[in-house]
Amino acid sequence: MPGAPGADPDAYRVSNTFEWQTIDDANAVALGVSMSTGGSVLWISAYAQYFWNGFNNGVPNYGGNPWGHDFAGPSTRPCNVQFAIRVDGAVVAETITGVDQIDFRSSLALKAASPRQAGTFLPGPQDIRGNVAAGLGPACLPVRITYCLPVQAGDHTVELVVRRLPDVRDSSGQSYSPYDFVAVFNRQLLVVDLKSFPTDSVAGAEVSAPAWDEEDQVTTASIYTQRVQPVINGHNAVQAGNVQRGAFMHYHLPTALIAANKAEFDWGTQELFNSGYPGPTMSSVLASTTKYAGIPGVGWYLLNDGTAPTRPIQTGPFGATQRSFFLVYANAQLVRVSKDDLNVLTLGMQNQFAAFKIMYKVVGDPVLKSLDASTGYINSFVSFTRDTSFGGFSTAQATERAEVQLMACLDLRAAPLAAQIEYFALYGSAITEPTPGSAFDFAYFVIRRADIVVLQMRP
Repeated sequence: MPGAPGADPDAYRVSNTFEWQTIDDANAVALGVSMSTGGSVLWISAYAQYFWNGFNNGVPNYGGNPWGHDFAGPSTRPCNVQFAIRVDGAVVAETITGVDQIDFRSSLALKAASPRQAGTFLPGPQDIRGNVAAGLGPACLPVRITYCLPVQAGDHTVELVVRRLPDVRDSSGQSYSPYDFVAVFNRQLLVVDLKSFPTDSVAGAEVSAPAWDEEDQVTTASIYTQRVQPVINGHNAVQAGNVQRGAFMHYHLPTALIAANKAEFDWGTQELFNSGYPGPTMSSVLASTTKYAGIPGVGWYLLNDGTAPTRPIQTGPFGATQRSFFLVYANAQLVRVSKDDLNVLTLGMQNQFAAFKIMYKVVGDPVLKSLDASTGYINSFVSFTRDTSFGGFSTAQATERAEVQLMACLDLRAAPLAAQIEYFALYGSAITEPTPGSAFDFAYFVIRRADIVVLQMRP
């Protein structure tokens, strides 16, 4: 985490001031794009991975659990972080990841059986208000925002901003401790200028011939030289009005999109994966066809259903020997991430993780290329491990049912590749903090459906 020994210097620590703030790097440079446009539509794609401080194996935390999340107690309250797109100093309300009302709280449909029931404040049946539900709740999550915004001609600045919402309780607000903070790690921002010009702003270039007068002599010169030839010359010669904005239809010019492809599968079953996490910058991939093994190997695993033929989340090929730019979106429905001790599904802890990454393969190169900025992590944020009605720890665990959204950019505008790209694909792996004294202690995650979309654009 930021400020800790060996921490990533570019990780941004979100201030608990409840105000929108830019995401700066180690040199205090904000994540933003400045550009001059005409009348345009800005196609904005943003991505960020955040972590809520507190994961530390072996250190007793909230409730005395030595294997969960320290300091913050995420099973009892949400992280309350929000991201949004800000254009020219104004936050676009539709892009806020949550509710703009910062003290918005959920309502639990629990009716009191008795006016004297514990936890009730008023007599009779009633709704019980829950925690703040205005922002993102999980302790770590990848976030992707896409938006199209029409703008007027001029200079524009687009930023990805973040804020931490206040911790509002039933009776009062709760201040955050010095250890209770959120940090943003991987982040990307892409802005594409989609030029848009109204057709009524185009002045056409006219070609005309002299009219006939009474008793004009009809000769070859009067017909062809004076009238037909000027029209021919006018249509063959490109004039200024012919190339003004809007003069050509879309089929007159090459498309800005070179290629596009996708792969999407609903496997129909919940597929289990437990390949071990190899590290944030490693591109090692498990060649085994076993997604879920008693003692899993270490490496990224291509998401697929394991049937014959397999239905992998990969798409290609793409020509990469010309100057171009790739934009990749990938999504996966995470049903559950949990601990798997000796292949027996046991306690659901807060510190079980699923990691995902977009990678690509170049024809003739056996080593996969890793798009590290796309790496996303999500933890087992839905559990009942601290519910005292289960005696302190629960063997029951709810499912996360979360959508994992990734984004990757591959810029080949300056240096195209020597060979084509065989495919882009979505990979996953599992992370756990082992239980002390356990020789076999693994995590697994479950995916039901996933997809990947690749757009190759001209520079």
